Amino acid sequence: MSATPPYTLITGASSGLGKAFAELFAQQSKPLILIALQDSGLKMLAEKLRQTYNTVVIYFTTDLTDATSLRLLVEQELLHRPIDTLINNAGTGGSKAMEHVQWPYIENILRLNITALTFLTYSLLDQLKLQPHAWILNVSSMTCFHPTGFKTVYPASKAFVYTFSVGLREELKNSNVSVSVITPGPMMTNPEVTRRTKKQGWFARIACLSPEKTAQVGLKKMYARKAVITPGLGNKFFHLLSVLLPGAIRVPFLTNRVKVEISQFTNTK
Repeated sequence: MSATPPYTLITGASSGLGKAFAELFAQQSKPLILIALQDSGLKMLAEKLRQTYNTVVIYFTTDLTDATSLRLLVEQELLHRPIDTLINNAGTGGSKAMEHVQWPYIENILRLNITALTFLTYSLLDQLKLQPHAWILNVSSMTCFHPTGFKTVYPASKAFVYTFSVGLREELKNSNVSVSVITPGPMMTNPEVTRRTKKQGWFARIACLSPEKTAQVGLKKMYARKAVITPGLGNKFFHLLSVLLPGAIRVPFLTNRVKVEISQFTNTK
């Protein structure tokens, strides 16, 4: 019996963009390692992908913000498996005033969006280098280009993902490992996100793509070894605006939009 080909590892794989990536790789009969939270529906997704696409799917339910759980997952389950693709998709955020949140809320964003992503990349890099060709795709966000009040920590964490990825890509440019970063805009992943996105007006709607379309663009550009992947014409347009508009105009405008979103969300409760 032949050995299993190298795996694709995807974090935050149970829904949204992570699930869309998992389905695309499964369609290619790529062996998968999927990671998500407990009670997130990951087991059901893994079984569906196995049955539908007849591919190998291993899954682990764990909290990546827990340093001990993350370390044990890497040491006990990941380091002895061949991996040629790492999709760091897991992330979290929110829209709240800094003065109105407790520290654990902020710490959770930093641990998942920054620490877990960096630790997994660091820990698995030697394994990736063992393969003839390997890929890292880190999921940032269009917000990484847009500092915004009431979203202070999330865009900052995604800016880290962006700069970390670009720097690591340069560091590894003469190796077999290609590093890319994708900066998606809003995605209508569930009815609540869809409702809130529509309330933000036309500029949010034209930038919005489905997780499936975003994953398709991300996968194609990753294999093409593109450094920065900005899916959708709407997102490309807003990225251009972020370059052309001075921060003195852009930051207050975006902050006001978030304030409106928070107000509308609060009033509907």
